[in-house]
Formats: sequence, structure tokens, C-alpha cells
Amino acid sequence: MPDTALLGDVRVVDFSQFLPGPYATHLMATLGADVVKIEPPGGDPMRKLLCPDGEALSPLYRQVNAGKTILFRDLKCPADRDQVKALLSRSHVMLNGYRPGVMDRLGLSAGVLEDINPGLVHCHLSGFGATGPYRFKAGHDINYCALAGLYSFHDEDRFPEMAFPLLADHVGALQAVNAILAALYRREKTGQGCYLDISLYETLFSWQSTDRLQGVRSLLTGGAACYNMYRTADQRILTLGALEEKFWKRFCRAIGQPGLAVRYTDPIPQSALISRIRKIIAGRPAAAWENRFREMDCCVQLVPLPDEITMHDHSLSRGVLEGDQVHYPGKIDGFGTPPLPACRDSDRNESFEWKTTR
Repeated sequence: MPDTALLGDVRVVDFSQFLPGPYATHLMATLGADVVKIEPPGGDPMRKLLCPDGEALSPLYRQVNAGKTILFRDLKCPADRDQVKALLSRSHVMLNGYRPGVMDRLGLSAGVLEDINPGLVHCHLSGFGATGPYRFKAGHDINYCALAGLYSFHDEDRFPEMAFPLLADHVGALQAVNAILAALYRREKTGQGCYLDISLYETLFSWQSTDRLQGVRSLLTGGAACYNMYRTADQRILTLGALEEKFWKRFCRAIGQPGLAVRYTDPIPQSALISRIRKIIAGRPAAAWENRFREMDCCVQLVPLPDEITMHDHSLSRGVLEGDQVHYPGKIDGFGTPPLPACRDSDRNESFEWKTTR
């Protein structure tokens, strides 16, 4: 098996809590990075978030911190702060998930970091960014989604659907990793570090490029028959994504209504056409429709039940899950990344073994 540790010579020091920062560094750990997570003496609050009775750590915490070494350090304590500075002096990346100004008050300002390690890539991942009137404002995923416009287009008689999994947290983490990898590439060539200011809200806002194209939004949010959800006779849900006309024609043939193919260009919202297809799909159970669509390549997918998600044939064949650990979402040279060990809490009093890095 080829070496999938693409970041095997990179050390990341993670000063973040909850989901966005830990998920970003988790992705880097799955690619081989040596991730050391610095937590305050009381630990990351996510350790106990939705923690089942009898379990020491939340399953979500275990998932996004797998493969990391956890150090408990009080950055208000000079001895602990000096130890962290020594670690940063021999690291490649620092991810800071605190609000602007926090690291300055703890003695790890941008100037201090520049002095101890000019080649350090410092990624500051925060809710609203390091500048602007909202830079100190508290928030969580639902708030970032709101300001970015995710909930701005909805029927007036009902609330918009809240995003889940947490959208801003995840896309912000991906943006952070993307920027960090680009900065590491430059560092490899020049030896120069940099400061990255990544905002969860701003990342999601950049995805809202179609906000002003109301026709496109309506097409993709239930206004078109070819891109919609339909309930079967046994109350299962079929998703249809037949955006291309060739898929729409195949779908119409599969449901025994080839004459509906000409209505592909009906004005949006296609309420009458959607209502007609709902009645047709409601006439058969999910298994019957799955058999009908099995040989018809027309972008139809049944929504699995919760206990079916991880046991789907495709999920099993791709090896996306091992135990309760989700693997890196992709293959490297045809192979998946090996499973990470559990996160390891380092005893507060043990001396950390400093590993020399390039």
C-alpha cells in the first residue's frame, strides 16, 4: 500500500474548540499531520456536549479529535505559555479558533509568533472574521447561516429549514484547510509563514452567488418538477435530480408518462406538474420504484432510513466508516487513509517530547 500520509512531516498546533477548528485539524490529521491540540485545564466544552450517560467523552468530540495529542495548558500561566511557545517554534501550522484579541491577551500575538517562528502559518478561524463591527460578536452555525443569507428565501408562512449537518462550521473548516495547504506550499518555496483570517460566515456567504438569481434558486429549491422530492405509497421519500433534459425524459418513461417530457420547460413554479407527479409516485411503494429505476439512469435516489445510512452497499464498498470513525472522504493512489487512533490526553505534568521538524 502506498504512503497516504501526505502531510507526514507537518506539525499542527490546534487552539480551537467545538467543531470548526477541530474538524479542520482532524482532516489534516487524517492526511498524516502531527496534530497537538492545546486545551485549557477544564478541557474543550465539546467533550461533554450531548455525551451519552456512562461515556467519558462525547462521540462527536472523539470523532473530530481522533489521532491528536491533547495537551492541557493554562496560557495564563507563564510556565505553560513558555512550553507552548517552544512547541510553536518547532511547528508549521497554528490554528487559532478564539475570538479576535484573545491570543493577544494570552501573550501569543501575531508579533510574538513572528519572533518565535517566522515560518509559522497562523490560521485564525472565527465566526465573523478578525475585522469589522461583528468581529467580537458571539455566534454559532445558525447565526452565521442567517447573516450569509441561507435563510433569507423561504415561504412566509413557515420557518426556513435549519441547516444540518452544521453547514457554516463545516465549509469554514474546509476553507481553512484549503488556505493552510496553499500557505504551506508557499512556505515550502520561500520559508515564509503568513497570517490567515478565515471567517465561517464569509465562507458561506461566498457560496451564495445565486442569491440575486431568483429563477435559479427557485429551480433548485422545489419550484421544478425535475428537481424535487416525492413521497411513495409507504411514506418513503424519493429524490429526483433530473436537471438535464435527457434524465427528465428517462424519468418520465420510467413512471409510464413519456408525454410529460415536453413539460420540462414549463414556467417555474411548476406546481401543477409537481402535483401530478406526486400522485403518480404515491401510487407505489419504495421497493417497486427502486426496481423500476434500477436500470434507468435518471438521477433518482431513495432517502435511506437512519439505520440504513452507514450500511448501504456503496458506503460499505467505499469503506467510509470503521467502527464509529468516519474515514477521510476520498482515496489516495486508490487507497483510503488508515484509521486514526483515539485522541490521547497527555498528562498535564509530563514533559512533551519535542520532535524536530523541517
